Amino acid sequence: MTRILIADDHAIMRSGVEFLLSGEPSIEIVGFCNDGEQALARALELLPDIVILDLVLPKLPGLVVLERLLHANPRPNVIAVSGQASGLIFKEALDLGADALVSKEDDSDELLAAIHAVENGDRYLSNSVAKLIGPLSDTDSAKHLTPREREVLSLVAEARSNEEIGEKLGISPKTAKKHRENIRAKLGVSSAVEAAQAAVRLGLAKIS
Repeated sequence: MTRILIADDHAIMRSGVEFLLSGEPSIEIVGFCNDGEQALARALELLPDIVILDLVLPKLPGLVVLERLLHANPRPNVIAVSGQASGLIFKEALDLGADALVSKEDDSDELLAAIHAVENGDRYLSNSVAKLIGPLSDTDSAKHLTPREREVLSLVAEARSNEEIGEKLGISPKTAKKHRENIRAKLGVSSAVEAAQAAVRLGLAKIS
């Protein structure tokens, strides 16, 4: 069972996330917080596995809460969320070490994907957040590609189609396409050729 604490100062957002997660039998919501001081105190008290943390909170800024939680022992995984249209706050959260970044403008399945990713020990950037932040350096890109995205990227470098990638990895072509979109956003590339070149630089493919 994954225990989750939700920290957001908007009641409608807390209710929306609660409704979304109520359909996940492996998830237990252990509490709600509406400001930064409460979020930090409750996280240290309840020791959740994951904190879904709004980066803009009253009383104590979300970025300050994030930094302190990441230095706690034991430390929770933190999924940072924000409704801001600027990539600056997400970049700051990324640099601090947030485990996942999701925009409030994203579809609900992005939040679920972020939860499942951090449950598996992966980091996660939603496609829209990756676009807001902009291209990462090769070193940073390698850090933020999930193991599955690395597999997909290596197959993209072999000029495999979505159907071929899906068959190879046991996923649907639609899921393969989604992975490709996330990879392009994270690497700042716009074509399969550029993705293949990035795969070579990252050591995920060889020059043919």
